[in-house]
Amino acid sequence: MKKKLFLLGFVFLLFGCANSHEQALKMIDFVDNGNYEAAKNIAINEDFYDDKKDRFLKAFDVGLAYYLNNDFEKALEAFQKAKDFSLELRTASASKKIGKQVVGLSIDDYSGAKYEVSLVRFFIALTVMQLHQLDEENEKYSEGLNATLKDWDAFVNNAEEAYMDMLQKAWVSVIQPEKRKQIYASMRRIFDNAYSNLDSFKNNDHIRAFKNFIELKENEPEPNLYIVLRQGTVAKKISTQEKLPKSITNDLFYRELFGVGGGMLDMEKIEKPKVAPKFKLNIKKNGKIIFKKDMALISPVSELAYKQFMDGYGARLSAKIARVVPKYVTAIAVASAAAGKNRDCMICARLAFDLSVSAWSLTEKADLRYVEIMPSNIYLQRFDIKKDGEYEIEISHNENVVATKKVLAKKDGTIVLDFYVPEKLSR
Repeated sequence: MKKKLFLLGFVFLLFGCANSHEQALKMIDFVDNGNYEAAKNIAINEDFYDDKKDRFLKAFDVGLAYYLNNDFEKALEAFQKAKDFSLELRTASASKKIGKQVVGLSIDDYSGAKYEVSLVRFFIALTVMQLHQLDEENEKYSEGLNATLKDWDAFVNNAEEAYMDMLQKAWVSVIQPEKRKQIYASMRRIFDNAYSNLDSFKNNDHIRAFKNFIELKENEPEPNLYIVLRQGTVAKKISTQEKLPKSITNDLFYRELFGVGGGMLDMEKIEKPKVAPKFKLNIKKNGKIIFKKDMALISPVSELAYKQFMDGYGARLSAKIARVVPKYVTAIAVASAAAGKNRDCMICARLAFDLSVSAWSLTEKADLRYVEIMPSNIYLQRFDIKKDGEYEIEISHNENVVATKKVLAKKDGTIVLDFYVPEKLSR
């Protein structure tokens, strides 16, 4: 009876995952088309990622949805929860780790891929900056600027993956501009070691914009206006099929049931992302362009996610094969017994095989969970305002203006302006 209840629980759990995945696809579509309110309504719905194992995903999606709607206090609260959940889940007990070897990843706690856990710290830092600019007298936010920086720095140093450092280093140059010289030198090393082979940086325009950004001219004053641009939604995680190992497909009785070469494994992959689009920045005063530059691509999130995922794909496939082969061996043995000594009931054998496999196959479905509405790319640019006054900031793509903001700026202050360009305006 306990076993039946356990399996029934699995079924409900997996149906819940499927429903959340369908809702997530709708949420992506809303964000890609600029309907951020509708996206938020999906994220905050109590039925969306309602299982405890998905609490990191839920919190991060809620934070991103609130941020897109400029509700920064609620966004910060959700981002902090996501970070805390990830820390909690990454210290899972040994019994849970053993459980993963038995039942598969799709029903395990989701603690976030490394790039996601790093980016939740970026969004905490960005949100604290937004709140600080809205309430400069609030010490909680002014002190939080450096606190978030230290936390993010500690994470990327422990992650030991160089390509994750770039965005964090760029943010240090914003919060601590006096360190720009050493920071830009570090960014150049990261580019040479980890970024230069990415598809987007095989484009001369992106290379030139990035190198111009990290070039520090002699006696260059500290910038007092920074432009952050987030674009699109991160590359989707999709299901793909891999062949069962020959130890199963070459089994004589398995061939009697299914013929030669039958049987596939359900695996997850990230779609190969497109090259990051190019954006131009215009800064106007009194209707005249006073500054014009390409936005510098700092974090091609989709490409980094794809690289990180594919780097570990072979190990994940091997782990799944190691899990399912013994289960298939058992299913073949059950089917062989059901067929009888003279193989006079192959229908019974096939039914017995299918029943045996169905007891665990749902737990080996592709794990399609990821933080769906993270940006696909993050850009940065800087400017030194020499006169107080109102400035108009324009972001353009393919000669079309896709985002604008006006800002009252002072030469003795620092402003960080954040833009988001949805997918429909950037392809």
